[in-house]
Amino acid sequence: MIAVEVRSFSFLKGYPVETSVHGGGFVFDCRCIKNPGQVDHLKPLTGRDGPVADYLLTETDMPAFLLEIQAILKRSITSYLKSGYDSLSVSFGCTGGQHRSLYAAEQTEKWLLQEFKDKVTVVKNHREFPE
Repeated sequence: MIAVEVRSFSFLKGYPVETSVHGGGFVFDCRCIKNPGQVDHLKPLTGRDGPVADYLLTETDMPAFLLEIQAILKRSITSYLKSGYDSLSVSFGCTGGQHRSLYAAEQTEKWLLQEFKDKVTVVKNHREFPE
């Protein structure tokens, strides 16, 4: 079993602090994705909201970006399970930690739980927009 911490954060406030015993993990920069925060009616929303999700799915490269990340995570988690590692951090950053990174973290959590079912536990942490 691997404990995966999935985080979103704002690069403006710095990288998240690594808390696992072994350290390590991934930090993905979502600033390469078109920013829904620059669209007036989406600005007050977050990556948890339907209109932001719709925008990211239809107006940006987010779907392809997430598929590439999933391939990396699948390779790593499969290897970690064989090696006996017990933790991994996966962080997503963007300018404000509100739209792109939060959405990516939410989708990654869902994918991990579906792809690895009883092989991972997921702890989610949205540093700028906690639940």
